[in-house]
Amino acid sequence: MKNNNTNDMINILRQRAESKFDDKKPPVIQDMQTDEVNALLHELQVHQIELEMQNEELKHANDQAENSLAKYYELYDLAPIGYFTVDEQGKILEVNQASADLLEVKKRHLLNNYFQNYISEDSLSLFSAFRMKVIDSKVKQNCEIRLLRKGKTQFHAHITGIVVKSHIKSESQMWFSVYDITDRISVEEAKEDARKLHDEENNKLLNQMRMFDTLKTEYFANVSHELRTPLNVILSSLKLLELKKSKIQAESALKLDKQISTIKQNSYRLLRLINNIIDITKIESGFFEIHLKDCNIVSIVEDITLSVAEYVEGKGVDLLFDTDVEEKLIACDPDKIERIILNLLSNAVKFTKSGGHISVNVYEREETVEIIVSDTGIGIPRDMQELVFQRFRQVDTSLTKEKEGSGIGLSLVKSLVDMHGGNISLESEYGKGSKFIVQLPVKILGPEENAGYNIDNHINQTQIERLSIEFSDIYS
Repeated sequence: MKNNNTNDMINILRQRAESKFDDKKPPVIQDMQTDEVNALLHELQVHQIELEMQNEELKHANDQAENSLAKYYELYDLAPIGYFTVDEQGKILEVNQASADLLEVKKRHLLNNYFQNYISEDSLSLFSAFRMKVIDSKVKQNCEIRLLRKGKTQFHAHITGIVVKSHIKSESQMWFSVYDITDRISVEEAKEDARKLHDEENNKLLNQMRMFDTLKTEYFANVSHELRTPLNVILSSLKLLELKKSKIQAESALKLDKQISTIKQNSYRLLRLINNIIDITKIESGFFEIHLKDCNIVSIVEDITLSVAEYVEGKGVDLLFDTDVEEKLIACDPDKIERIILNLLSNAVKFTKSGGHISVNVYEREETVEIIVSDTGIGIPRDMQELVFQRFRQVDTSLTKEKEGSGIGLSLVKSLVDMHGGNISLESEYGKGSKFIVQLPVKILGPEENAGYNIDNHINQTQIERLSIEFSDIYS
């Protein structure tokens, strides 16, 4: 194909030369010359014209090439990015003006110098690895290093390198494009410094919050203990008054009974609140412990329910206990289970009017024991049901003005259930009643972990006093 194109060009050139020869055709030599001589002369003249035309075209092509090269060098020099052509040893063979401006060195001083001389010492090993990678690879390579300006001042630079073949020599050359990235690096470093500062400030704030939280926890604990001490003194004094009451006349004794009852109930109410605050504080601090033992959960729940039956029925409310299993051993803390059930029963009594019903049911499930405390009280609106287990949160007080509490009880109940590995949920319909469902996992500890434990001695306080404390915020 290439030979055909060449032959076509020769034929075209020949035709053009023949045409030009006909325009200035010399007279035919007839004197003593043969036709062969005339033909040879014709051929020489045409060839001369061909040479002249070729020279003109070559001159025109050379002028165009020189113009293109001049434009290339003009664009090369005007480029905003520094361009370097270096040999395999790093000697600079060609640079543009941007390169000279970048390094603050005149172009003539850069030529035949080594590119390595303008690299900071801490970047030499990185550049050496980059140069070898460029030589060994056929694709563009990139790296970021520190270069040196006049006066040995350093700046960050991005370099892109690729290998090209020299048109003059057989050895390879490298083209480097270089531009200053100092501003970008400064922005990135500023962002990183800002992030570190932000993290430090966040950590500082977090530590301050933890410190304040610890101080708050310690404050509540101290205040609670300080409140409980005089309350214990008041309750002890009330017991002494009750002992001496028999020596007082009947009418005065009746008045004293009423006053003692009021003082005792409010003291128990404060004691209940203080106990709850102390326990919540311990739970928050991680110091609250439960002592698991294998116990008959059915018996515990039944005993607690029966212990409050007289009190509940005295309020005109029916109390029913039922179970589908007579005995079920699970690992639990009987003291905490009692507290859970008493708290749920206290809530049920508090919000159930005379003539209503409260039931406590125990069901055996596959992997859990389910304890349900339900009532026919005022119920809880659906949009408020998620609040009942939140600490210090209460159902709208406009619905329960005469039955206000601290908002701690059910939160503490949930924490105690959670510590048993269980779950508590609520089903309620406003105006129809509520149902609290406690699910406890069925697991057994074994004889070694139960050693020395007497299930009959799990209550530190008397049942009567504990009941009085848990029911203290229900007024007659």
